[in-house]
Amino acid sequence: MDGDLAGIALPGGHYSRVLADPLGYKVFLSGDGYSGAGRFTAHFFTYHYIRVSSAFFRWFLHPVEALYIGIAVLKWLIHLSIVFLISRLAIAHKNNTFSWIVALVFCSALFINGRFAPDFTLILNSPIYTIYYTLPLVAYFIFFGPMLLYLIRGRFVDISNLSMIGLIFLALILPQSSPIQPPLIILSILSFLLVEWYPAWKKKDFAGFKKILGSKYLMVCGFILLSAFYAYYVGSFNKESGGEKIALIERYRALGQGLIKYFFKSVLVLPVLIFSLVILRFGYRPMSTYPLKKLWGFVILLVAMYTVLLPLGGTRWYRPLLIRGDTYILTTALLVLLFVSTLVRSIKFEKISIKAFVLACVMLSYFYVIDLDGIGKNQCEKSVLYQAHDYKGEDDLVIPYKCEVCAWGPMRNKYLAKVNTDFWWALKIVDHDFLILNE
Repeated sequence: MDGDLAGIALPGGHYSRVLADPLGYKVFLSGDGYSGAGRFTAHFFTYHYIRVSSAFFRWFLHPVEALYIGIAVLKWLIHLSIVFLISRLAIAHKNNTFSWIVALVFCSALFINGRFAPDFTLILNSPIYTIYYTLPLVAYFIFFGPMLLYLIRGRFVDISNLSMIGLIFLALILPQSSPIQPPLIILSILSFLLVEWYPAWKKKDFAGFKKILGSKYLMVCGFILLSAFYAYYVGSFNKESGGEKIALIERYRALGQGLIKYFFKSVLVLPVLIFSLVILRFGYRPMSTYPLKKLWGFVILLVAMYTVLLPLGGTRWYRPLLIRGDTYILTTALLVLLFVSTLVRSIKFEKISIKAFVLACVMLSYFYVIDLDGIGKNQCEKSVLYQAHDYKGEDDLVIPYKCEVCAWGPMRNKYLAKVNTDFWWALKIVDHDFLILNE
């Protein structure tokens, strides 16, 4: 239970204006900033999901367990959704159910949460960070699915009118779901256009490029581009933005250290990347498959531009190297897509399907085992919540500091402690007004 959960899900007074300002339009009327400006979708979803899921599970579980189970179910559904989307994209060139199962297993195995967190991870420990950074990936892969399908299988198929309506809806809500989504959306569209334009320019043949530019899908991309710039502008009124005042050169120096840690010291990222490149170069079956050069070009260009621009967004004390599981989460997801899509192309499923399946199961088991060190770390905070549920005293409950409970450290701030109490009261965990403070 992270330190932002109660303030956002209740919401606390410092976040109450977000829900009262759908899509941030009141910023234009008042010109005043507030905490969470430009993040309406994330706050709206958190407020309703936490309340509804907790109320549902309270029908047959203890109120404390209901809160945890609701969040666990959400993470599980997000995990399944992203695994489904990435694995389906990875086998876009095939029509083989078994290859999809293998891709799904390999993809799922890379969802590290314990051993390699917080750098290489997709399902984050913090519920709020999962909603802010991981959940939007589901919408991202749905919206940019037609683009990624084209880059993988080499054949552009325009969207239907019904799909166009759905993508327009996503174009409205996705940019305000996370502080990193607006720049990622802008850079994704720019990267795609550059990757398409360059080979057309080399061949002096722009017929295919013009066809894509005139498609309904590119029209929707233009709409989300405007929505992203709008969300970026509204986000500039967020009072939490800016971070620490560190010189730009120092931020780039920290970025360099973050890149070294992410790619060379995470134990997992560089081997996966090298393995994908080796398969790309030597593991293809004969020319029957469409090469993934455009997908690699798109990812490399997108990641390079995003990385170079990352220091301009400022830094925070808890992200001293700028690159972390949350800020670099799309890079992690695209790396999984590259790995799985190149891997399934190298396997002759009709001949060694059992071996491929066994290998995938071994990989899944291995990653499950090394991820076990993350299990049980919430027992301390759960015991405090049970203690609060059973507490009948009138004075504040002052306990030794052993672990954070809806906090980012020892709870000694009475305003934030009151927000926590109100949050637990709303979820039926406590039944009277008192504060939980640390000695």
